[in-house]
Amino acid sequence: MALLMEHQFKQLPADRQVETRSFLESVSYLPQFFDCLGPTVFAPVKADIAGNITKIKAVYDSNPSRFKTLHQMLETEKEMYGAIWPKVGATLALMCLKRVLRFIQVMLQSLVDGEKDLNNPNLIRVNCTKAYEMALKKSHGWLVQKLFKATVFAAPYKDEFLKSLSKGREVKEEDCLNKIRQFLVNFTATTDAVYEMYTKMNAELDYTGFGGGVVSTRQHAHRTLAPTSGGSGACKLNLQWIEKVYKHQHTGEKVIITEKRATRGSSILSSFH
Repeated sequence: MALLMEHQFKQLPADRQVETRSFLESVSYLPQFFDCLGPTVFAPVKADIAGNITKIKAVYDSNPSRFKTLHQMLETEKEMYGAIWPKVGATLALMCLKRVLRFIQVMLQSLVDGEKDLNNPNLIRVNCTKAYEMALKKSHGWLVQKLFKATVFAAPYKDEFLKSLSKGREVKEEDCLNKIRQFLVNFTATTDAVYEMYTKMNAELDYTGFGGGVVSTRQHAHRTLAPTSGGSGACKLNLQWIEKVYKHQHTGEKVIITEKRATRGSSILSSFH
């Protein structure tokens, strides 16, 4: 739990304006959250988050006084880019980032609310799936949606996840969940404020379209790996890595979909960004 509590989000002021510098300092540690879910499977997601944070920070650093709040940043870019806004700049990067913030928020809230698979109470698939459906699914094409369903099966057990959040220290589950509740107070308020800002400014973008066609494909050699303990048992799997590059039909942005096909059966462990 130390991972989150050491980098608490600030309490919002009465006007609910999000200070850019403080926001960037807090979100800069969130890519590590996905190491707790699976450093290999969720590596592309982690890289995507870090990339969006870097884009927002570059804009902020260009003129800190002008971009003191996230609202000022969006207003300035709206005036600067005109007709192509909000498909560009920090506005687009924050749009993608806020969806990941919502994913984290919904997942952690589901966890502390005790939502679970009664047949497998130590798994966090239910929590991850709920978060994906509420935060990310509607902005993904059918292909990425299918890949996520496979990816979630590589998520760790709940006790392992909580231990990772605590940076490897043994912590009682209820103590850890109480820390998460504390973290969620300001984190949820900040995430809600960013969403409200995009709604009021009519800046939300239907950011789907990565299914229109494969730009390129690269296949890696087979390798034998032992699944994580949160995965599918103790036996080894022969995995085939296939990278497919898709191009967004509206923005031209490219996305790499990495499929990891297990020769042991029909299941596929996939990662995406």
